Amino acid sequence: MSDPDQSRLADLVAVPGRATPSEPHRGTFAEPLAPLARLVWMTLGLAAAAVAAGRSLAPVPLASAAPIVGVGGLDSDLDGLVDSLELVLGTSAVDADTDGDGFLDLVELAQNSNPGDPNSIPASINFALALLPHASEGVFRLSQVVYVPDNDISGVSYNLYVRWQGVNLPVDPSLYLAGATFNFVPSEIGNDGVAVITTYLPVSVMEFLGPVSFLATGGPSGATSPTAAAGTTVLPVGGALNEVQTAQQAGFGQLGSGTVYRPLQPAEELPGGYTPGQICYQTSVPQGASGGMLIYEVDTSNCEAAFAYCSPACELQTGTTFELVDPLALLGG
Repeated sequence: MSDPDQSRLADLVAVPGRATPSEPHRGTFAEPLAPLARLVWMTLGLAAAAVAAGRSLAPVPLASAAPIVGVGGLDSDLDGLVDSLELVLGTSAVDADTDGDGFLDLVELAQNSNPGDPNSIPASINFALALLPHASEGVFRLSQVVYVPDNDISGVSYNLYVRWQGVNLPVDPSLYLAGATFNFVPSEIGNDGVAVITTYLPVSVMEFLGPVSFLATGGPSGATSPTAAAGTTVLPVGGALNEVQTAQQAGFGQLGSGTVYRPLQPAEELPGGYTPGQICYQTSVPQGASGGMLIYEVDTSNCEAAFAYCSPACELQTGTTFELVDPLALLGG
């Protein structure tokens, strides 16, 4: 999925006086969940419907404020992952390297290795993207992780898309930066760094939209087209938001080669009926591909033992369909 009008990361997370940040930095672009931000994001579903019908809907232009230091949620171990996200991921909120393998949790997530497994380390260190959803206190958060080699964000490109009802909609930065917060964390590897942009939406909007996928593409300085892609699919199941992932990606590879529905909200916010010590695990049958996504139909769906929570609607997912991102397809491969 190439886009000639790619956004420059430096313009999105500009750090005053520094084109290449070399120390942790946090800030915000506006008041999180400001009424205007709520309104803008609620129009995304309408925009997708308009595109599907062959019409266009211009994005609402929003001016971003100068960064303000010290916002974005509690991050006890200062690794760029707020504590509420670490609860979902199962990583330590007080140790930046949960599995002690020498790689920060944030770096492992960006490079698609398991931060909870010391035997899983990045195969190589390159420009990379990751999308990490989580939710708490009625707020859905999408943390967009960009690994930046050589700490040079001056020419890095980045684009975000939302996929709803089969339509991939490019999201103007003025939309997803409304109320967004960001971190910039130096990597322990050379002069590399990691930028984290977190976008906010009311959980009620996500529940209203139903299954929604977020997709991202980007490339390092000097690249003429995107070199990395990432995506995530979020859907309401059993009264709570869940992320669809392969069991391997979610850290539950011991269950098999299927997929899991992982709740995005903390245990105390899950509705009644969610079973602790289990997760909803599915085996599925491929049904095709569309718009950079692989489509599957659930063949079996059951609660299996895992350090998580299983939806009371797990078994009801048999026969339903879901989508998983195909990074190579997003890059045109």
